[in-house]
Amino acid sequence: MNARLDETNTRLGRLEVNLAETNTRLGRMEVSLAETNTRLDGTSERLVRMKVSLAKTNTRLDGKNERFGRMEVSLNGTNALLGGMDKRFDRMDERIEANNHNSIARTLNSTVTRVDARLSPLRNTNNKVIAYFPESPNAVKKLNEAQINRLLRAFELTEDGSLILRRTRLIEFIGNCLL
Repeated sequence: MNARLDETNTRLGRLEVNLAETNTRLGRMEVSLAETNTRLDGTSERLVRMKVSLAKTNTRLDGKNERFGRMEVSLNGTNALLGGMDKRFDRMDERIEANNHNSIARTLNSTVTRVDARLSPLRNTNNKVIAYFPESPNAVKKLNEAQINRLLRAFELTEDGSLILRRTRLIEFIGNCLL
């Protein structure tokens, strides 16, 4: 019984370390991007609920031997939740990196003063370079409807509206007012 209790306490310790690491990552993300606060608030609330649930689980460990089986199932579920959270954090990190890169690229694009000057390419929400990104303001003007739609999809922007409206949406997203 003591060995199983020690094993369960060890598992709980690892879960608490995972929770502490997750909280640290949340802190860094809040500092780096204030606009993600609303999404992170929901995650923080879930973490608090998980901590409360884990605290209740710790007090139950002092109970009868038959409770250990139920605890094992509960801990496995918690591990799965933490694994899912890590994946969501990784995805959020990708989006944050893409957003940071795109903010800089848009700033650079807003300073372009010639139609043949090179635009700074934006990245999609997976932080991947878009190979078919137009090289200059002039190239943007020459994009056909299918090319505009493909770029809008890459940036997860709506394809609604007329061709002029979609081209304007793309131009504004790129950050170039010369267009």
